[in-house]
Amino acid sequence: MADPLLQNPHLEGAPFLFEGGPDGVLLVHGFTATTAEVRPLAHHLHGLGYTVSGPLLPGHFDRPEAINRYRWQDWIAAVTDAYRDLSARCDRVVVGGESTGALLTLLLAARQPEIKAVLSFAPALTLYHAAQRRGEAPLLAPFVTAVRRLAASRANWRALAGLHGQSAKGVIELLRLQSVVRPLLPEIVSPS
Repeated sequence: MADPLLQNPHLEGAPFLFEGGPDGVLLVHGFTATTAEVRPLAHHLHGLGYTVSGPLLPGHFDRPEAINRYRWQDWIAAVTDAYRDLSARCDRVVVGGESTGALLTLLLAARQPEIKAVLSFAPALTLYHAAQRRGEAPLLAPFVTAVRRLAASRANWRALAGLHGQSAKGVIELLRLQSVVRPLLPEIVSPS
């Protein structure tokens, strides 16, 4: 029986590698999502001849509490490992991500200046969450494992194969990641 917290467990959410030509594209999904949200673009790019990789961030495609066991450093480590694997296979690599995945690819680009380009879809540079605005998120995280979305109208397409709830400690890690990435943005330049 499917987990009732997974919105679309039938969609492919596992990591993937689609072998293609010498140019590679790394695609990273967002917070509480899975690779299902980047797979349509991955299939399109693969059809154009690119080698495309999509890592699954630690704690994702699981129950909301699973994200609480990981830190943003674990997420960037998974993305860095996938990048290293892809760059070993390809002559040139472009990295891209959606929301939190975009933040992670921006951080990767700051650390790996040889990356040829960054595709940043709706980067989560700020988080508009009522508890975060009031400074309550760090206080609530030790006691609340998951915050349910209040209304279906607030859910976005990122929930394709993601979770109904948002992991409270995971939100804290997202805030920490934002504070690391924002000052690095001027360091991300196009290679010559």
